[in-house]
Amino acid sequence: MALTVSLRHLRVRGDGLAINNALTCPIRVFQNLVQLNVDVYCFEDECSFELNDEDVGTLVMALPRLKTLVLGHPCPMDLCHTTVACLLTISIHCVELEVLEIHFNTRQLAAHLEEMSMEEEEEEEEGESSQMCNLKTLGVHEMPLVLAALEEEEVCDGLWNIFPSLECIIRAKDSESDWDAISKRMFPGRTHGEEQTEN
Repeated sequence: MALTVSLRHLRVRGDGLAINNALTCPIRVFQNLVQLNVDVYCFEDECSFELNDEDVGTLVMALPRLKTLVLGHPCPMDLCHTTVACLLTISIHCVELEVLEIHFNTRQLAAHLEEMSMEEEEEEEEGESSQMCNLKTLGVHEMPLVLAALEEEEVCDGLWNIFPSLECIIRAKDSESDWDAISKRMFPGRTHGEEQTEN
């Protein structure tokens, strides 16, 4: 019992380790965690991230004090079952969160963010708006992103709505995607390059 109360930092390592409920369920007992780092890289031809939006919601609701949440390093395969909706759940339930890295499906990202934004507007009109977290850093690692020119603004606005304190988006050093364009649009005064990448 003492460990479940006192543990603040937890790191799990193992390349190719499946990130699923079998892994995360035991972690939920450590409700005072402020840092959870599942330091796992997917295999080249296999995505190890098996959680869905509901699974992520269950995890973060059990760990409301998190300031850093890394659930594996997002791979380029875009095969995960999580969507951008899980980001909103994380933002609402972990209001002290500052660093986030998680797989989420980027296909039709702009459309999903626009749909979520409309739902948030309806909730605000009904007086049901929620406090969002203070996230500063979003790590996208090798997560792909391909956008039409007109979709860039929708993605930027959608990310601001979920993470109003966001200061940078970090990607893998050698990855190329439209995350660069999003970063330049969201943070025009910043130097883009090394500070926006991770090894």
